[in-house]
Amino acid sequence: MLRSKLALGMLAMLCAGSAAAWLLARGAEDKPSLGLVTSLPVYWPEEGSIEDMLSGDSPPHWVRTELEVGYRLVPLDVLSDEMGNGTPSPALEKLDLLLLAQPHALPPADLVALDSWLREGGRALILSDPMLTEHSHFALGDRRRPQDIAMLDPLLARWGLSLQFDPDQQTGVRTVMLAAPVEARIVVELPGKLIDAKNPEKAANCAIGNDGLVALCQIGKGQALILADAALLQVERAEESGHSEGLEALLDSAFAQ
Repeated sequence: MLRSKLALGMLAMLCAGSAAAWLLARGAEDKPSLGLVTSLPVYWPEEGSIEDMLSGDSPPHWVRTELEVGYRLVPLDVLSDEMGNGTPSPALEKLDLLLLAQPHALPPADLVALDSWLREGGRALILSDPMLTEHSHFALGDRRRPQDIAMLDPLLARWGLSLQFDPDQQTGVRTVMLAAPVEARIVVELPGKLIDAKNPEKAANCAIGNDGLVALCQIGKGQALILADAALLQVERAEESGHSEGLEALLDSAFAQ
């Protein structure tokens, strides 16, 4: 009798474990997929070697933790197909949502592919920081180092925007309340300013707000919300109150239908 009870108990535990695993897998399937292109240590920690990176000893970046609550993250290395002709890659074509946060310099084919993907209905949150303040263990010029200066000028120019930087502005981290086209409370540090580039052939309709800190662009069937700063995503922001809410508000505004 005791053995029967133990067997039944173990069977119940196995069934419960299988059900939990199924629910977790099902939950992941039900989450919308979010493409991620970034030079910041959001998905992979900043480590000196592949072995250290894969060891799992470093805690996950707070932004990755926050994003994975509501999305299935899909890290992307390239945006164009293998032919390099500006057609979106198969991985990008499968996505509806994209977070582009201070990427390394993208080749022209990737920029064209991103523009084409947006025109077909994609939605993107783009953080383009002209003077990144993210701390890095790696020296200037090291490919593993986050991109210090935004490299999206050709794409912004196509959309009729120009990203400028004022070296004489107030230094240090400060909190700002964003108004239309997006309402959020975020931190910034040495942000840039988006202005109208006066491009008569601009290929987007952009509304600039918050003294140039934010622009919301309608690009064909899709849209891009652009923030001229990336301090919100720095690992140092992890313990500060309200910053996950600021990120969530930006994502909601960028991906709103």
